[in-house]
Amino acid sequence: MRGQRLRQLAYLFLLLLVVLVGRLWQLQILQHETWLREARNSRLERDTIPFRRGKILDRQGKVLAMDKPAYDLYFRYRDFRRGHVAGQLHEALALMGVSSGGSAQALAHGEELGEILFRWIPQDLAALNLRQRNDFLFYVRRACQLGTSTYAKDLQQ
Repeated sequence: MRGQRLRQLAYLFLLLLVVLVGRLWQLQILQHETWLREARNSRLERDTIPFRRGKILDRQGKVLAMDKPAYDLYFRYRDFRRGHVAGQLHEALALMGVSSGGSAQALAHGEELGEILFRWIPQDLAALNLRQRNDFLFYVRRACQLGTSTYAKDLQQ
């Protein structure tokens, strides 16, 4: 009788093992593409968690904590200096060793700083190495909204 119970228990465990291996085979082999796609999508998807949770009160009804709107600001200076005229002016002047006082000052005094920038002739840029010269040309073109102009071609030589 005891041997029969152990055999039944062993069959039960064997059955559970077969079910488990069968399910793993189904997920890993049969539904591989589906779950691979799901895993890739879950990495790339962004979900926003709702922030409204209400107030937390004590026994007397006094507010202990409450929701306040919060915002995330993502600022990349490199994108700013490449995309905004103040950043372009500031970077071009910095390459030539002239302090513009920062992007805010470059924006406030853009005309005076632009005049300084355009007083230079191609020979003034001889002290710059090739990379600095190319960066300078990039910022000047972007600040002036120029394509390839004769001035820019002269500066490259």
